[in-house]
Amino acid sequence: MGPGPGFGRGMSPTTRLWLPTVLCLLVLVPFSVFQAVRSDGRLALLGVAVAVVGSLGLLVRRRHPGPTVAGLALLTVLGMVVTPMAGGSPVGPPPIALAIAVVSAIVHGARTWALISLATAWLAALAVGLLGAELWSPGRIIWTSVFVLLAVGIGEFRRTRSERYASFRRIQQQRRDEAEQTERLRIARELHDVLSHSLSSIAVQAGVGLHLIDSHPERAAEALANIRIASTSALDEVRSVIGVLRADGHAPLRPAPDLSGLPELIGTAEASGLEVALNNGIVSDLPASIQLAIYRIVQESLTNVVRHAEASSVTITLREGGGAVEVTVDDDGRGASVAIAGGAPRTGVRTMDDLGTIGPVAGGGAGFNAGGRGLLGMRERAELQGGEFAAGARPGGGYRVTATLPVHESASR
Repeated sequence: MGPGPGFGRGMSPTTRLWLPTVLCLLVLVPFSVFQAVRSDGRLALLGVAVAVVGSLGLLVRRRHPGPTVAGLALLTVLGMVVTPMAGGSPVGPPPIALAIAVVSAIVHGARTWALISLATAWLAALAVGLLGAELWSPGRIIWTSVFVLLAVGIGEFRRTRSERYASFRRIQQQRRDEAEQTERLRIARELHDVLSHSLSSIAVQAGVGLHLIDSHPERAAEALANIRIASTSALDEVRSVIGVLRADGHAPLRPAPDLSGLPELIGTAEASGLEVALNNGIVSDLPASIQLAIYRIVQESLTNVVRHAEASSVTITLREGGGAVEVTVDDDGRGASVAIAGGAPRTGVRTMDDLGTIGPVAGGGAGFNAGGRGLLGMRERAELQGGEFAAGARPGGGYRVTATLPVHESASR
C-alpha cells in the first residue's frame, strides 16, 4: 500500500528511504554516546550499538515492515534496560526509530505485526521493571507508551487515507473504463447502421445496373449514380462517427442524423425498388438523442427489408403522445422464419431471447438481420432512451418493428 497522495511530494524514493534513518542517527546516536561518556563499562557501548542498529534497521522497513517493527521493539526494550544498568540517565531518548517503524508497518500492511510486537514489548518492559525495580523509571515506560501510541494513531490515519485514496482511484478507473466501453459500443453501433444500410443499397443498385446495362443502359447509369450518392453519404457518416477518435480536435464533417434525414433515407430505399410511405405525426421538437434513435431504427429496418424481406412496400409511422414517441415499420414481405440453435425452425414473433442464437435463415423482414445484430442494435437504441422495442411477424403477413421512446421535458434539445 502506498503512502497516499501528497506524501513526500518532491522527494525521490531514495530520499524518502534515508531521511528517517539519518534523523534517527542524528538524535539517538549522540544521546547514546553522551550516556556512554558519563557511564562506565561495556553496557554503555551496547547502548550506542542499539541506537546505531535500530536507526539502520529502518532501511529495510518497506521491504520487510513486520520483522523490522518486531526487531526495533526488542531493541527499544533492550535500550530501556541497558541505559540504567550502565549508570546512565533512566529517562533515555525518545523511541523515534520504533515510532517510524510502527507507522511504516501499519501503512504497508503489517498492522498485525506492529500491534503484536508492541504488546509483547510492553509486557516485557513491565516484567523487567518488576524484576529490577531499582533500575527502572516508571515515567519512562509511561511516556514511551504514549509516544508509541501516538505513532499507532498516525499510522492508522495514514493507512485509512491511503485506502480511501486507492478506492477513489479504483472507482475513477472503473468509471473511465465504463465510459470507454460505452463509447466503443456507440461507435460500433453507428458504424454498423451506416455501413449495413449503405452497403446493402450499393449491392442492390449494383445488381440492378448489371442486369440492365445491356437492355436499358440509361437505367443502369441511374443505378450507378445512386451508388455514387450512397457511397459518398456513407463515407461522410463514417468520417463523422470516427471523427471523435481524432486527436486534432477537428469537428465532424456532418451533424448527427435526425428526422430531417428521413426523406433521403426513404429515397435510397425507393431507388432499390421499394415503395415507401412515411406517416409522420410528430410536430414537437424532439431531443437530438431521440431523433437519432428514430433515424437509426428506421434505417436498420429499411436495410433489412431490402436485404431479406422480398417486400414491395414499407410503411413508416411516427406518432407522439402520452410523453412518448412510437415508431412503427411495416412491410409486406415474407415475415420471419428462423432456426434457433439446438431447436426446430419456428415461425412467428421473434422475442429478444432469440437474439444471438439465430441459425440458418428461411425468411426475413424489417427487423431481421442474419447475425442477430440488427434487432439487438435497435433494441439497445430503444433501451438507451428508456424505451421498449418489439419485432415480429404481422398477422396479415409481413413483418413489424415497433419502438416506443419516452420523451422527457428536461431532455437536452
